Amino acid sequence: MPAAVTALSAAGRMLLLVAAADPTGDRALLWRAAGELGLDVADGQEVQDTGLLELSNPVRFADPALRAAVYRGADAPARRRAHHALAEASGSRADADRRAWHRALGALGPDEQVATELQARAGQAGCNGGAAAAAAFLELSASLTADPRRRAGRALAAAEAKREIGADDEALALALASLLDAGPAERIRATTVRARIRYAADRGEATLDTLLGAVAADLPQARACLLEALAVTIMIGRDASVRQRRAVAEAVAVLPAPPQPIDEFLAAIAALLVAGSDQAMPLLRHALEAGPAVRGPLPAIATVEVWDFPRWQQIAEARVRAATSSGALAELRSALDDLAVARLYTGDLAVADRYVRDGQAIAAAIGAVSITPGALLCAAWRGDESALTRLRRRISAEDVPAKDGRRGAFAELAHAVLLNGQCHYDMACQALTAAIEQTEPGLWPLAAMEFVEATARGGRPDLAAPAASRVREHAAAAGTGWAVGLTSWCQALLSDGSAAEPSYRDAVRALSSDGPHPSAFLARAHLSYGEWLRRQGRRTDAGEQLRTAHALFTSMGAEAFAGRAERELAAGSAPPPGHGLVLLTPQEESIARLAAAGTTSKEIGRRLFLSPRTVDAHLRSVFTKLDITSRRQLRETAFGAGHPPQQ
Repeated sequence: MPAAVTALSAAGRMLLLVAAADPTGDRALLWRAAGELGLDVADGQEVQDTGLLELSNPVRFADPALRAAVYRGADAPARRRAHHALAEASGSRADADRRAWHRALGALGPDEQVATELQARAGQAGCNGGAAAAAAFLELSASLTADPRRRAGRALAAAEAKREIGADDEALALALASLLDAGPAERIRATTVRARIRYAADRGEATLDTLLGAVAADLPQARACLLEALAVTIMIGRDASVRQRRAVAEAVAVLPAPPQPIDEFLAAIAALLVAGSDQAMPLLRHALEAGPAVRGPLPAIATVEVWDFPRWQQIAEARVRAATSSGALAELRSALDDLAVARLYTGDLAVADRYVRDGQAIAAAIGAVSITPGALLCAAWRGDESALTRLRRRISAEDVPAKDGRRGAFAELAHAVLLNGQCHYDMACQALTAAIEQTEPGLWPLAAMEFVEATARGGRPDLAAPAASRVREHAAAAGTGWAVGLTSWCQALLSDGSAAEPSYRDAVRALSSDGPHPSAFLARAHLSYGEWLRRQGRRTDAGEQLRTAHALFTSMGAEAFAGRAERELAAGSAPPPGHGLVLLTPQEESIARLAAAGTTSKEIGRRLFLSPRTVDAHLRSVFTKLDITSRRQLRETAFGAGHPPQQ
């Protein structure tokens, strides 16, 4: 305790303790409490003269650390007197929460009246959006409860509230402690709470069995538990076993009567998990139209699966509002990242970046995972290769729950986006192979478009055609504007000659009409159309499409794709000797640009997964078509624009 504090009179020290016990700094409350203790203005003057406390409004300690030191340094009876005085001084209806809190801290031992009041105030705090306050009130209420069964129930309520704010360790401790006093009903409830926490943490099959056993015994919690089990199993991604997926789906299929509105949504997600999006599509569409009041990531995943991206943003925004209102920090962090990805694909990368940063701040506060799909995709669309590389490296090193295959799949998608922006199509194809084969819920539609472009532009029609066929089938079942536009884009990428143009026009038209803002995929469609027009020798038409794409990418902040559009514009405005640019294949163009930048055949082969001999063969074809004979001449063509030779 600082010497200046111990030098105060007993009355002065008590006034200082009262100020420390009320963190709100309410000066009027402090003086009312002081009056309850028989303290007066002279005592306040003594404290203020030391410089330890400023009796302004709000009341301020000279050093923030001094408040904690004063409170911890006082003995228990003195702290109880301070809180009792503050409770008596908090007499108005508006101060009911504060009065209940101070009454609890001023209690000498178990006090059912105070515990009941705290429980009631916790319910009101939850309704008013104070999840953290509700959790604290319930925990304190349990500690003041003498009856064992009632104490167990309140401890379990506190555990569930702690989960809402992301304090899983504290929630688990409360659930375990409640078992000491629990009766049969409370034991089932405690087992359910523990199973939900543990499955979210370790995501293993054995823990899932425990959770599903708890669901069977705790029917009032069945739907909430299964909703969470479905979400966790989807987050496990490709690491979830077939048995794991089926076990959750089978539990959904035998939900107890009577049916509830959420059941249709649960059945749709279970079908998505087990049968895949094609079979689940009608169920998903109908469930979304019904508008189930479901929290968590699953509604957004459903909207991506049905390719209803405008609704995706609406659902994500509603989720953020609800989590903000309730103060559920773990849910808010996840909701912000979901909204970040939705805003990115609807064309607002700057806003998406802001949501990612907000979510990362919350993650740091509650100890949650900091590298999320939003962080990965924002870095990729910005074209920030170094940032994305750091994030991908940290994924394997970060201390996260045991299985997180979905996050790994998003890392692959982000890498492919970056590579497509850089025209490294073969590498993008390699990055996405696993994600395409696994059909991750809520990710496959995004990955499929990257894969089709990478394989089509990389000269791999054997891979592009099957993926495009699946896109067409998926989109036909979805029937949204985005689905129509992306199907047309796929068709254009795989068409030869003049047959591509109607599909490009259809893609641009459909993607322009679905939503109030230009989307990231609309910009991509303009870019692909412009690239195709330039290869046809229609430089004026190509320039119009490429300038539109460049403007959209620039406004988004998508630097890699803006750079790709810029290079195409430069190539179109400055044709190389021989005017043979229109004859090059996409792979020849990629090799020509790398060679013009001074990259060796060996390094080009490493980047594009080709042998140096194959690279040299492509270069000879390029030289023939462009009517040149050397790399030096290649640097003088449009392919060398903006790429000075390496020393």
